[in-house]
Amino acid sequence: MRLATLFVPLTICLAGCGKPAQIGNDPECFRTVDALYTAVTSRRPPLLEQCAVNIEKLRAADKIRDAAYAELSGIVERARGGDWKPAAERLHWFMRGQKREKE
Repeated sequence: MRLATLFVPLTICLAGCGKPAQIGNDPECFRTVDALYTAVTSRRPPLLEQCAVNIEKLRAADKIRDAAYAELSGIVERARGGDWKPAAERLHWFMRGQKREKE
């Protein structure tokens, strides 16, 4: 029982400690993520919803990678649920981990 009590939190911690998914080099993706950061940190639901629409459009146009889409969608859902601060922290981590790729 004690081993399971220690293992689960450690697994959760390690799952969140990796590198974030990359969005690629598309300038529109970077603008959308920047707008999402503004929406989340200023706690503005209308802007959050517009960002969610833009993220969906990027996905439909194959401009955003699946893993990055999943991460950003999770952040949007967290903010929609009222967890603004954790959403902002996760988005900050995501943004800081982005690396521009050589073309």
